Amino acid sequence: MIKGREMRHTLSVLAVAAFRVAVIAAIVLVPTSLVLLGQSLSLAALTLVCLVLAFLFTRFEAVEEIAIGPLRAKLQRRIDEAEVILSKLRDVAATMSEIALSTMVRSRYISGFSFEESDKIRTQIIGLLDDLGVDAERMRQVQFELTKDLSRDYVHAILGGHEVPAGASTEQIEEWKAMRRVWPLPTVEELKGFLSRVGALDDERRLLIEDYEQFIKTDTHRRLDVFLEVRLKPQRLILGR
Repeated sequence: MIKGREMRHTLSVLAVAAFRVAVIAAIVLVPTSLVLLGQSLSLAALTLVCLVLAFLFTRFEAVEEIAIGPLRAKLQRRIDEAEVILSKLRDVAATMSEIALSTMVRSRYISGFSFEESDKIRTQIIGLLDDLGVDAERMRQVQFELTKDLSRDYVHAILGGHEVPAGASTEQIEEWKAMRRVWPLPTVEELKGFLSRVGALDDERRLLIEDYEQFIKTDTHRRLDVFLEVRLKPQRLILGR
């Protein structure tokens, strides 16, 4: 026998999950559309989210009404369907979040989000996905583009930004350019090896490489204030010091 309490609990979990997906949609669509396409689309996105949410809650109410009727077998099937829907909601939320964070990375180069804004949005999205029960591997996939972008900022700073290293030979310039490849990013060992060969592995570069190593391993910033500074104003490499 399926008790009404079990059904209500299942529906409650599903309703909360749907609400969190709607919240993710709001977090994702509104700021992104504001940056990329203007305020009118963000308002349309909010309206769409509200309509979807209203529809979902209407469906939940209809199923709950069935729960107090005599069709127990059908009720069990509805509970099973609700669990499937919850799993699909997780997939939808993760996919929406992945698209959002990737779009946020790209919008950075057209007057997009500041680091503080993007990090706040990322934290909110990941928190909601965690509440929904999205697994750790899927979380890493969701954040991949953002993590890659920040890792590239570390490499960019370590190698002195866009300025060609002072005192570099033609061969050294070519090697420096190769180290600045977009993907895959150079490893910690490759960075140390290159800077050692050209005589540019000073104390500050060592610390930046350690910061980079921690970030790619743990997704955390060891010296956030330093990262934010060198991200905007990398110090040019001076070879042979």
